[in-house]
Amino acid sequence: MMKAIKGRITVVCVIASYILSSCSLLPRSWTRKTRFDNEDLLSENPVHQVRAIRAVVEKHDQSQIPTLFKLMIEGEPTVRENACWATTELMGNKKQAGEMSEYHSYDSLEERKASVKSWTKYWETQQGPSNP
Repeated sequence: MMKAIKGRITVVCVIASYILSSCSLLPRSWTRKTRFDNEDLLSENPVHQVRAIRAVVEKHDQSQIPTLFKLMIEGEPTVRENACWATTELMGNKKQAGEMSEYHSYDSLEERKASVKSWTKYWETQQGPSNP
């Protein structure tokens, strides 16, 4: 009899955890993603990309600058703007007037490519080659 009760309790607990895991009554921090890493930079979700960009800046991970260059060209407008901000933060005051062209996230694809090309060229002269 005791085994049957334990088995039923286990089944009830499994069912309850399944229901609660998809329930909107749980605190958002239990169901949403709270940690973002470099893999999220390439996510399909722009919100995850922006949070991952901010995490890169918090970690001061300069190894992600080539990926940020790519996002400055191809990302959605908000992602492009955040990637530009992050790149500027990570490069510090290394931007020299005249060596890097002005970047605007709302420019056409061709203009963004040209701007990012000058940023990439400048970064490579400062740090070594990268593959954006």
